[in-house]
Amino acid sequence: MSKYNIINPTDYGIYNLQLELFTSKDEVLKHPNRTKSFVDAIIKGWEYALQNTDEIIDIIYKKYSKNIPKESLKYEAEITKRLILPNIYRIGSFDKNFLNRQLDIFKNNYEIKNDKALEDFLYLNKNKQTSISLTPQEKQYLKKYPVLKVHNEINCHLLILMKMV
Repeated sequence: MSKYNIINPTDYGIYNLQLELFTSKDEVLKHPNRTKSFVDAIIKGWEYALQNTDEIIDIIYKKYSKNIPKESLKYEAEITKRLILPNIYRIGSFDKNFLNRQLDIFKNNYEIKNDKALEDFLYLNKNKQTSISLTPQEKQYLKKYPVLKVHNEINCHLLILMKMV
């Protein structure tokens, strides 16, 4: 019997824009450096793959599947890049509103207890800066105008979805 249970939202008819990376809470707490290094390596790998498509296609073709024509691999790479939306979402980030909506759907449709919050399942990669330094002029402006309305196309914080068991 398996020690883990993978719940894929698409298996339940829920459209998913993101790729989840799962681990246990115990792994994150006992091995934080290994967890961070693993996440950083995945992000670096995806960034490299998206910037060096032809090289990755050659590697896949030569090492793994000469049965698939390079034109098909090129098409797959283009579709993958379009689905990832790297110009909108930084690799490794996610849309918290989208994930909250998914969590609500699971709670409502699959009789999941309402005692879980999205934050119970997230890992914050502490490698990225999460605060900013303000100049004296900026601080003065904020005192004068304490409410700012902004729209952010790219998430400021790098968050990876992890299953915290």
